[in-house]
Amino acid sequence: MTAEAHGSTAELLQLAHSVGDDYTIPGRWYTDPDFARIEEERLFRHGWQFAGFTSQVAETGDYFTCRAWHIPVIVVRASPDALNAFANVCRHRGSLIVEEPANQYETASCHGNRRSLQCMYHGWTYGLDGSLRAAPGLAKESGLDTEELGLWPVQVDTWGPLVFVNPDPNAGPLAETLAELPGLVDALGIDLHGLLKPHGWRSYAFDSNWKISVDNFLECYHCAINHPALVEQLDMDRLWCDNSYDTFLWLGFKVKSSSIDVVGDAYAGVIWPNFAIGLFPGEGFAHTNLFVADGIERSIQYRAYCFAETVSDEIAEENMDFMDQVVSEDQPLCARVQQGVRSGLFDQGYVMDKNNERSIGAFHRYLARELAASEPAESPAQQPQAALAGAGPESSPA
Repeated sequence: MTAEAHGSTAELLQLAHSVGDDYTIPGRWYTDPDFARIEEERLFRHGWQFAGFTSQVAETGDYFTCRAWHIPVIVVRASPDALNAFANVCRHRGSLIVEEPANQYETASCHGNRRSLQCMYHGWTYGLDGSLRAAPGLAKESGLDTEELGLWPVQVDTWGPLVFVNPDPNAGPLAETLAELPGLVDALGIDLHGLLKPHGWRSYAFDSNWKISVDNFLECYHCAINHPALVEQLDMDRLWCDNSYDTFLWLGFKVKSSSIDVVGDAYAGVIWPNFAIGLFPGEGFAHTNLFVADGIERSIQYRAYCFAETVSDEIAEENMDFMDQVVSEDQPLCARVQQGVRSGLFDQGYVMDKNNERSIGAFHRYLARELAASEPAESPAQQPQAALAGAGPESSPA
């Protein structure tokens, strides 16, 4: 039963104070199951989600699985010029077609190479364009229109080596979500293809709502107390945040010389609502971050650590170990916030330091705007099969 059926949507979205400049979103937005359903319907079923890297689908027939929030998706290279994505759901009985690995975000290689996609349950077989090609006993079924039984298409597009998917066939192009971000990165002279080479994949579990994990990632107001080693490497007086964009946040900071040889300017682009990319161009280091709900009060941060070919394995491991330490310091902080908002006493918090928390203000302003304005998107099951164009040309806004 949806939140609308409970008649609670208006109540859940009601705000005592305006969100963004001074006040945060309400505590109930981190704990209420009905609100989680509103989020899924209004944010994630029509939003672009990070899926993986083009290196995972370099050759025709290469594929990998991912999730568009909670919708299982297959991304497949149909030809040198065509990258396709489909719901990883068989049209026969709803089984997953391709088995998902235990942790599909922890491999830098493709999950395999296939000439077709065959369901493991009853053997229904689909082409790389998503069309139904064969099924046991299909010839005996008179009047069955196989053209109507192709895989449900999912939009797919790329930004440089990054692959994104969107389950809503009517959603705007990826370029609208990225907006000026590719231009900002290009202006720095960063070669994403050279920098974003996955080296190590980690997943971090948080005992908190996914938005609390994002909140924590966005600000360094807590760093002085909780991240002493990190603060030693940051010039805390030279952190800046450009929150003037509607679909993303652009952050910058100065990194001092350190034992892990990271020196110079660093940047982060946060694409609303749950993906971030950190760029350390001077040292050939970057990382991607995907924040995903694992229930109402638990979330997982999937991170891919990327290094240019000039970075040694030793330096790469030191960087990843250091980031592991920082995340391990963040995990109990987020758990404590979840315990506090669960009390029901916390309504709307205060955006304290505009230099360090205005990033949270931008995130919460985005959430309030999108959740109040959006209508629930079509699910893949409601999409017309005429949308099964399948092999559209691969494009890149960058």
